[in-house]
This record gives sequence, C-alpha cells and structure tokens, in this order.
Amino acid sequence: MKEIFDVYKNKLDDFIVSLKTKVKQQPLSKQLLEEIRTQLNQWGKNNLNLMFLELKSMLDLKNVDEEKKNSVLERAQSLTEYGLYVAPIDLIQQDDTNAKSLYIAAATLVGASIAQKLLFKKFKFLNSTILGVLALFVSKNYFSSDKNTTDLALSYIDDAKDWLSAAFENIYKTFKELD
Repeated sequence: MKEIFDVYKNKLDDFIVSLKTKVKQQPLSKQLLEEIRTQLNQWGKNNLNLMFLELKSMLDLKNVDEEKKNSVLERAQSLTEYGLYVAPIDLIQQDDTNAKSLYIAAATLVGASIAQKLLFKKFKFLNSTILGVLALFVSKNYFSSDKNTTDLALSYIDDAKDWLSAAFENIYKTFKELD
C-alpha cells in the first residue's frame, strides 16, 4: 500500500511543478487562473479516485472482516470526495486592491493600539495612526504589483497541493488501518 501512496504523492509533486512553471512562463490572466483551478480540480478528482480504486483492489485480495472493510471503504470514499475541493481562485482574481489595503491598515491600527496598551499601559493614537497609514500605502503598492499576483498564484497552487496531499495521506491511513 505504501508504494501506491508514494506513486501518487510523486505524481502530485510533478503536476504541481508543471503548474508552477506554467504560471511563471505566461502572463497571468483571469482565464489562466481559472484554467489552473480547473486543472487542479480535475487532476485531484482523477488521481484521488484512481488511488482509492488501487487501494480497494489490494484490500479485496486480503481476508478482512466485511464489516470492517465496508467501514474503511466508506470513510476512504468520503475522504476522496472531501479531497476534491480546491478553494475558489476569486481572491487572486480580485482587482480591488483598495479593500485589501484598507483591511490591512485597519488591522495595523488596531494591532498597534493593542500593543501600545499592553506594553506601555498607554494608548497613543498618533503613533497607531501613522503605522496604519504606512501599512495602507505599503499594502497598496504590494497588492498592485504584477509580481505579487504571480506570487499569489504560486501560493494558491501550494495551498492546493497541501490540500490534495493531505487527502492522499488520509485515504492511505484509512486503508492502512486494515493492514
């Protein structure tokens, strides 16, 4: 069973490398981002189901109590479906950097205020405001850069990889219970 798990883990690594290469080589567009999400979903669906079927066929060859076997199959199948979810890519596609920047500025203002109150037992509004405004300008610049969009897309791919990797591992562990 471990060999099957390792094969799919390596397939996932190869697939992620190919997606990241694609993101680095092409200009990012909404169409490309949606294509990446679609590919992640399709790849996950196909490979999680294939791994499930391979592990199930190995389980069928073993002399295992039917009730335990059915319980494992049911849990593994639900994990397969759970693993098919890849988060929406809407965050990457958002063109509105103002909302993100305002959110960061407000969080900085609140965080600086709390830190001052905890560290110095005083609240200095001017210091917190200056930090909040600074955070606003820095985040506007950060969110508006094209490099950041590429970094965000690469981060999205890494998150999807983590999600799919966890799904593979959980399915493997579920089948391993009967090993």
